[in-house]
Parts: sequence; structure tokens; C-alpha cells
Amino acid sequence: MGGRRYYRGQKDSGRDIYSGASHLDRKKWWIIGGCVLAAVLVICVIGAGIQMLGSPQDSSTEPGEGQITERTTFPKGIVVEGIDLNGMTLEEATAAVKAVEPSLAICDITLTYGEKSWALTGSDLSFTYNTDAVLQDAFGFVKQADAATLSDLETQPKSYEITATPDTTSLKETLTTLTQEVNQPAKDATVQSFDPASETFTFEEGQNGVSVDIDALTAQVEALLQKEEAGTVAIPVAETSYQVSAADLKANMKKLGTYSTVSTNTSDGNINMKLALEAVNGTCIPAGGSFDYWQVVGNTTPEKGYKKANAIVNGKFVPSYGGGVCQTSTTIYGAALRSAMEIVQRSSHSIKATYCPIGQDAAVSYPDLNFVFKNPTNYPLYISAGMSGKTLTVTMYGYQSPDYDNIEITSQLTETIPPVSEPKYTVDKSMAKGTKHYDAKPREGYRASAQRIYYKNGQVVKTEKLPNSYYRPAPAYYSIGPDTDPKTAVLVDYTGKPVNGTPSNSQTPSSSAPESTAPPASSTPGATAPPATSTPPAASSEPAVTTPPTTEQPPASSSEQPPAATDGTVVPAVPETGTSSAADVQPDPEASITPVG
Repeated sequence: MGGRRYYRGQKDSGRDIYSGASHLDRKKWWIIGGCVLAAVLVICVIGAGIQMLGSPQDSSTEPGEGQITERTTFPKGIVVEGIDLNGMTLEEATAAVKAVEPSLAICDITLTYGEKSWALTGSDLSFTYNTDAVLQDAFGFVKQADAATLSDLETQPKSYEITATPDTTSLKETLTTLTQEVNQPAKDATVQSFDPASETFTFEEGQNGVSVDIDALTAQVEALLQKEEAGTVAIPVAETSYQVSAADLKANMKKLGTYSTVSTNTSDGNINMKLALEAVNGTCIPAGGSFDYWQVVGNTTPEKGYKKANAIVNGKFVPSYGGGVCQTSTTIYGAALRSAMEIVQRSSHSIKATYCPIGQDAAVSYPDLNFVFKNPTNYPLYISAGMSGKTLTVTMYGYQSPDYDNIEITSQLTETIPPVSEPKYTVDKSMAKGTKHYDAKPREGYRASAQRIYYKNGQVVKTEKLPNSYYRPAPAYYSIGPDTDPKTAVLVDYTGKPVNGTPSNSQTPSSSAPESTAPPASSTPGATAPPATSTPPAASSEPAVTTPPTTEQPPASSSEQPPAATDGTVVPAVPETGTSSAADVQPDPEASITPVG
């Protein structure tokens, strides 16, 4: 059998073979296509990754659209007060802007009052600046801005301004200082002149004052500064009225107390008294003001015409410039007491004065020992002072309270203190060895009290205790030659010649008793108190007192203490330290200051 061979199951084997080959090709291409697509996707992913790794984005300069990034510096286009902060950190920007703050304190204001004017500039004021707040705001904007916004800044910069705010407290202080001369206190009416002969006054009317309304001025200046405007401000003022008119002063300028004393001094001492009273005459003490003796009189120097008058220092006469002026302070004290003045500072002498009652003197010694009184009224006090012959008179004019119509001053001796028994010797190198000179006899000491009594219609309405007085006891004083035993020394006079007898302690004379207190000097306003006089002490039978120079001070001679003043303070007869001036009465020999009266 020739021809084709067939296998089991094959039918139309030619067609089956072609059709089978076509089916396998289609499946193969699907597999190949899927692999190719997967490979392409892998390649794209890898390429994208490589591109991203090879070209990273700069977050600070090229953020993607809508992307917000963290920054540490300002970009270009952020401008504060003309300063572009490009590339600056916040700290660097703060320093740069603060450097220009002073130039931002612009002030061009003129203050005027009448024809006067004052310029107010930025350098006169203190300002505060909101620099920190502005920079924080600007930096916050940058941190929140996207790329497009930051890009726009390069062509459209964003500008910020700093506000300078004046400090209100310092502004008010500056304006107060600047306008100080505008303030003028009100002036009460004053006494222009006084005619002692007719006892008439002429008066000058008072003047109103002005004071700057500093609160209103500060508000006006602040308003201009806040607007950053130049301008002129008229200084607002308030008028203050004077309190005492000429008519009021005239109605209340009455004659108050007057007091006189009679000098027992030398002619040069009287010259000194007259000069001091001339300095006091016409003095006006304002309401509530004080009279200070040395401030009014000044030092008693020869350039001012003062003469040397005897002063007794350590029991010896020493000519000193200004001797005698203590009598003027005493006379002023007497008038002040009788004019109801308040005594601020007063001291008694170390021994009682011969020209006034005991307890009514007032010692002075430049510059340490002073006499001061206060005018306690609401009106000025005018002092008339002068000397006629040997009589010193001081009269005061001012306001008299209706609570009284008369003042009386009384004083009493309250204690007599025995003299110091032990003599005091001072070495005098000018004396011969073996000689001594009797300088001063011992004297008693005293204590005294005083009162000021106010009367109304003859009845006592008030009594005031005045400062107590203490006059120190003293021993006998001798000058003695070098290397000399006092017990064997020969007593000599001021020429060095021996004198009859050598006084022993028992032979040294005792001081005389004090003069009786003068009758109280009344001071009905307008009436002159009678001069206080006393009998000069009797001449002593002891050897004459002489004035050899001394080289050392005698030791302390008494343990007596000064009395207490009415206010509880100690009223010393003289201060413990200071420089000696002059005196016409004998001071305490132990004191280092000599009253000049």
C-alpha cells in the first residue's frame, strides 16, 4: 500500500499542524510583550530615582510650588527702615536695625512763652523702639511664604517701619527742666522803706506768680511726636496769686517790742556796737523766716571799720576786733522776746553782763556762737536798730496776735555757786623766773531762769519758760615765770616790779555778789522798755590786773555743767571749740571761744 501514513488520532494532519503552530505564536508574543513592559517600567523607576539622586532640590532657594520650608536667613526683598535684610540672620538684622534707631528719634518742636523760646530736639528726649516686634513679624512672614511669594519679593520688596515712642516720664522731666525759668513765685507786698522819725512805712504791692502746667505741656508735645510733626507749642501756665497785699500789710505792720541797753564800754567798743546795729537796721524777716545774727552782721573785721576793744580772756584784757557787739545781740534778743519771736539759738555769757538783767543776755562769737530767732507769723517782720550816744535801741514791727496786748520778761537768780578755790597758774615765758603776777580774782558762778508772760486786758493769758542761764565760777588767775614754784614766787606788777605782800589763797579776794535783777521790762506794743543799767563793780584793793602774753591755757577749773534749755537741750555759756573773737565781758576762762560782747 503506497501513499501517506496516518497515526492513530491524526485526522487531516496537515491542517492540524498549521493550526497548532498559529496558536503557539500568539501565546509567545503575549509573554514577550508583558516582559518588555515590565522592563520599561523598571527602567523608568530607576531613571527617576537616579535623576532625583543626581539633582536634589535646594529647599532654601527653589522650593516646589506650594511648598513651605524652614529658613535661617532673610531673602532678598525684606526691607526695614531702608535696610535690605538679604542673607542676614534674625540676630544680624536686629543689630543692623538697632544701629539706626537714634536717627529715627526725630523731634523738631519749639516751645514759646512771651518773647522767649526753647528748642526741643530728639537728643533731649528718651525713646523706646518696636524693633524686635517688627523683625519678628517680618521673619514670620518669610518662614510662611511659598516660592512664588519669595520670588515676587525680588521685584516687589516688602518694607517695614520702626516706631519711636517718647518715654512719658523722661519727657515730663525734660520739659520741667527746660521751662524752669518760666516759673515765677508770687511775691507778697513788702516794706519798701521806713522813716524812724515818723515811724511810717511805704509799701510795694505784691505780684502774682506763674507756674508751668507741665501735664498739659507734656500732652501737647506728645501729640506732635506721635504724628512725627514739627511744630510750635505755647507753654501753658497757671497764675498763682500773692497772699499779702499792701493794704493787708499796712493794716498789720504794728509796732511790737522795743528794748534798749546802755553801753559801759570804751569809745572803740561803742563804734563796734554802732556798726553792728547799722548792719541790722532795716532787716526784713519774711513770714516763717529766721534772723541769723552772723549772717546779717558778718565777721567783725577791720576792713569793715571795726575797732579793737577790750576783751577779757582767761582773766586778762585782750584788745580784739569787734569787742562789744555782744551788747547788740543782747539788745536784739530783748526786743525779739518782747515781740513774741521764737528763739532758736541763744547762749548766755560765761559771766553775767553789766548792761542787762541776769538771764537776759545773748552771747555771740564769730562764727561758732550765734543768736537766731524765727518769725512765726504769716507776715514779715521789720527791724529798726540804732545807737544814740551810749544807748542802743532795737524795735520790731510786724503782726501782733489779738490773743495778747502786752509782754513782760522776768528773770531770777536761782543759785549762787562758790568760786573755784584752787588758783590757776599760766606760765608766761616773758616773765622772770621766780615771779608771778595776779591777773584776776576768783568769782562766783550763778544760775538764772527767765519767763515770758503774755497779758490781755491786764490778765495773764500765757507764760513761757525761756532758756536758762549758767555763769561759771572761776578761780584766781596768775601768770608765772618759767620753772617757778608758785608758793615761793615773788608777786610783781605788770612792769615786773615786786608789790607789797604775796597773796595766799586765803588772801585772794572773792568776787562780789551779783547785782540784783533789774525790774521786769514790760513791752506794751509801741512803748519803749527802759534801758537796763547796773552799777559798775567797785574797784578792788588787789594788785592791778595786767596783760602779759600767755603761752598755754589754764586747766579746767570747774565740774559745773551748763543748764538745760526749755526744750531739754544744753545751753552752753560758750562752745567747746572754735576761734576766739573779742569780748567786753569776761568769758569763762576755761572756754576756748570768747563771746564778742
